[in-house]
Amino acid sequence: MNVYAANTNDLIGEVSPPESGFTGTIGDLLSFFITWAIILGAIAALVMILIGGFQYLTAQDDADKAEGGRKTITNGVIGLIIVASAYVIWKLVLGLLNVNITAS
Repeated sequence: MNVYAANTNDLIGEVSPPESGFTGTIGDLLSFFITWAIILGAIAALVMILIGGFQYLTAQDDADKAEGGRKTITNGVIGLIIVASAYVIWKLVLGLLNVNITAS
């Protein structure tokens, strides 16, 4: 009976561990979080507008439900204005500080 064995170093070779963790700069990390916060805020504001519109449309003759729907729509629009302002301010700050954030 013949037994054949291979050298395991020839089969595996040099194995380096995978890179883990964040490899960018602090500015890239901050830009990532602020960008996602603005996106999530805009989505939340749009959902509020849709919910308010649904409440307003389904209020029928109930004045209190219609007023609640109008308030929800108004709050959603105000939230959308705040999010848009935050985006403009963020881009303005990046432009004034001459910061070049690379998207990865």
